Amino acid sequence: MHALLNSTGPNISSWRRIDLYDAIVNLNYNYSINEANSSITNNSANSTIRFGSSTDLSNFTKCGLLKYNYASIDSATCPYYNRSAHIIFANLSGTNRTILRNGLKCPESICQNKTYSNGALEFDVTEFSSYSSTSGNINLELTKLDSPDPAYASSQLNYTVRINVTMGNASNITLTESYPDQVIYLSSQPSPVPPTNNTLVIGNLTENQTILVNISVFVINATNGTVINNSVNISFQNDTSDWLNASVSESTLILNPPVWNFTNISVSKEPYSQ
Repeated sequence: MHALLNSTGPNISSWRRIDLYDAIVNLNYNYSINEANSSITNNSANSTIRFGSSTDLSNFTKCGLLKYNYASIDSATCPYYNRSAHIIFANLSGTNRTILRNGLKCPESICQNKTYSNGALEFDVTEFSSYSSTSGNINLELTKLDSPDPAYASSQLNYTVRINVTMGNASNITLTESYPDQVIYLSSQPSPVPPTNNTLVIGNLTENQTILVNISVFVINATNGTVINNSVNISFQNDTSDWLNASVSESTLILNPPVWNFTNISVSKEPYSQ
């Protein structure tokens, strides 16, 4: 296992790798749908889309992606989702947030009624594309993926943390893991800061750079059906030296089926006669 630090420039192999990663992440996100108010929430990333009119969200994952500080819908593939909506990004940092549409500042004619309080950014959009927000001239995406899920007790579980800077520069990035009680740390790349096993120094990332951090743990003898939650937080500085934070969590179902004991079973052989 290794960490990858590469530019997401116009290289077709890079685009395919990142697009595939996003597709796998989408399948593993902890989405919940509220049919009463036509909303979908990524519970791990504290992000919500709530449509202004009754909307069938059963096909959202075919053309939509909702993660930390990011909401996107491919309106060409799913034109029925290209309608007005209310977006909520929570657990943000910074004293002010700028709404971005496709990586650029969103026009007031499209992004409206913005409020930002206690780390929660809320705003309305008149149509759908890709929306995010930035603080201090930086936009950073943080995602986390587990493998396998479900995982078995007494086996290895792997996490991949992806940090992607889409605007500005992030410096002095430090990653801190919060491991669940049901796992034991095995290894990571990059290695943690001694004597810890959960603090990793990432360093600096410039605009359009991505790093993948791989972490392996061992699942101990957890009860069958246990759901464990692993969270990660990163702290970093923007171009004006302000300290910012981002966090995300990932849940994993643990299977521990019963083991049958056949040590006391005896087998006898009798002659066969017709």
